[in-house]
Amino acid sequence: MSLVAQCLRGSGPVPRSKCRFRLKARENKVQLPLQANNARSEGLNGKPSADRSSKSRVAPCCAGARKPSGS
Repeated sequence: MSLVAQCLRGSGPVPRSKCRFRLKARENKVQLPLQANNARSEGLNGKPSADRSSKSRVAPCCAGARKPSGS
């Protein structure tokens, strides 16, 4: 019998109250990478025009550094 089945039945080495916390912790471990992956893909697929415009802008402090020197 699986650990989940033992917890739900209330039999086995783990009392039912502690089992709920373990199942919740396991559930969170599974969901965290999925949520991070979803957030990452939303950031990439969000608004492409906004991503392009922010990348093409140059900060004023760096604008002078990009000009080639005339030597």
